[in-house]
Amino acid sequence: MFGRFITDRDRNDGLDCRVYSRAAAAVAGMDRYTDATWQTIEDRIAEMAKRVSQPAAPTTNQPKPLMRPVQLPVRGRFFTNDPPPRRW
Repeated sequence: MFGRFITDRDRNDGLDCRVYSRAAAAVAGMDRYTDATWQTIEDRIAEMAKRVSQPAAPTTNQPKPLMRPVQLPVRGRFFTNDPPPRRW
């Protein structure tokens, strides 16, 4: 005879997110990373953070080109606000 699972709460979204995140990390191979791999990743992130925090090189004061809105073609009933036709 099997036991019945009884929950303490109505929902367990937090646990679901943790389980899905752990599974995605395992699929990506993160559970096999060594300390050296993690250190390399940390170093890369620190290098990128330094580049982002530095001010950008000065640019010339040329005005930006104005963009005009683009009108996309409307094809079929799925791109309009009309309801689908009744089939009965």
